[in-house]
Amino acid sequence: MLFFVWLDYFVMKNTVKSNYRPIDFFPYIAFLLSFFLVYIGDSLLAFSPSILLLLSLIVINFFYGRLFAGIDFFIVFPLFLLIIIMSENQNTKELARVLYIYGGITLAYYYKYLVSDLSQKSILKILFFILTLDLTLRIFISSDFSHLSIYSIKEGGGLYSDSNYSAIFIIVAMIELFEKKKKIFNWSLLLMLFFLIMTVSRTAWFMLVFYMFSIRYMRISVFIIFLSFLILLLLVIFPNYLNFDLRLIDGSFYTKYLILQSFSEFMHGDLGDILMGYGRNNEQLLESYGYTGHTLFGQIVQYGFIQVLLLTYILYKYLGLYASNPNAMFLMFLFGGIFSFFPSSYFGLIVLISSAVKFSK
Repeated sequence: MLFFVWLDYFVMKNTVKSNYRPIDFFPYIAFLLSFFLVYIGDSLLAFSPSILLLLSLIVINFFYGRLFAGIDFFIVFPLFLLIIIMSENQNTKELARVLYIYGGITLAYYYKYLVSDLSQKSILKILFFILTLDLTLRIFISSDFSHLSIYSIKEGGGLYSDSNYSAIFIIVAMIELFEKKKKIFNWSLLLMLFFLIMTVSRTAWFMLVFYMFSIRYMRISVFIIFLSFLILLLLVIFPNYLNFDLRLIDGSFYTKYLILQSFSEFMHGDLGDILMGYGRNNEQLLESYGYTGHTLFGQIVQYGFIQVLLLTYILYKYLGLYASNPNAMFLMFLFGGIFSFFPSSYFGLIVLISSAVKFSK
């Protein structure tokens, strides 16, 4: 009799243990670390926590014989490698950029398929912590309170080289929350709206408005982007047609116009440069053109048509897999990229934010 009592106790004890599941902290630690990028001046450190984490995910998945990013990785990565080998101006940083993007996509896959009980409250708390830290650093480290202005808060000093990046992450999270709850007024969205305003990123503000417009009027949005692209191309072909000093309105408008002029000069170069770009660290480029980067046009000057088209394809494909309304979000990024800001280096982070917020419970 005592034997059966002991046996019953033993079975019950081990059954309870087998049903017990400890809290898995990795999804939340990974989400937190994925935002941490470390800069010294304007230089991004290769051993930033975010970069180390996302690159490690790719290595681990290769080790286990699985690549969650997709088969296109084996096309895109060799093409970037070939461009770097063939072009003396391109930097190996572009190869690291591709790996970083696919690392974020791998984490997005992890959130969608491998985490069954991802807590939305925990994800939002981490996101608010990141945004609070970023805003605090931008205000108290980068700013001189005797000359506090929009641009002193906007530029540098935070977790990223420009608050536009923070703003992009915010609007992606806001969009996924809105698509999930279908409510404009809730505390999480209102708090994110506060952080969005404090980034002073007018580009992100307009992108968010354009997204809301695209949800209802998709075809009109496509037409607006197409028409805008044609108008900007006219300014590329006839760079002196705009007989007006944009600096009288805003300095950033003038900078975007100079980027168009750089693109105009770039299109008169040889085919090899047009396809593979002049490189981000090309001294002749910086001296001759002065303004590159930021917009789609400027990034084509730096990276060439091949790299920009491949990165745009990556964005389109993986938004389709992880975003709630991928077409509207893709159009939003095209809209922002044509006029002001195309965050191609952070497409991986954008996709993983969409995945984490969308598939959390």
